[in-house]
Amino acid sequence: YDKDSMWAYYCGNEGLCIEYDYSKIQSYELKKIFMQTQKVRYGKKKKVNQLDIIKLKMKCTQASIAQADKLINSQLLTKDKSWSMEEEWRIIRNMRGNYIGAQQPADIISAIYLDYSILNKRKTKQIIHIAKQNGWNIFVRYFDELNAEYCYDTIKNIQLRIKQNK
Repeated sequence: YDKDSMWAYYCGNEGLCIEYDYSKIQSYELKKIFMQTQKVRYGKKKKVNQLDIIKLKMKCTQASIAQADKLINSQLLTKDKSWSMEEEWRIIRNMRGNYIGAQQPADIISAIYLDYSILNKRKTKQIIHIAKQNGWNIFVRYFDELNAEYCYDTIKNIQLRIKQNK
């Protein structure tokens, strides 16, 4: 939430950020999923021939399937150095079988960060309503012209300032 470059790149400074609290994970199934979280590596990707992966999978041995998975994961977990500011983590689920759209609900949101520019939009008001219903903290990102930097405050304080300025 506190990286201005991410706000600028992903939403043109007019979006929102969701904060997750992983300590809220209670179910065994969710813990298994989040234990698969891996940090993305930034650098040059090794070239992988898709045919090699297919051949390994077709051998159908535990070792060949593991090797194919390793090649695939290496591709999925590597990004060019120019993206290193993201400090991204990914969850990769190896699902044997023909699962389509497998989902595992997770009530782990702890806060949302909204850019000031979207506060009056209908969808933003809906998000704020949902956040309040669920007890999530709500913060607003705004540009402090005096200090020439982005700052954060609670939505309650921001709404009070807006009323005072009217």
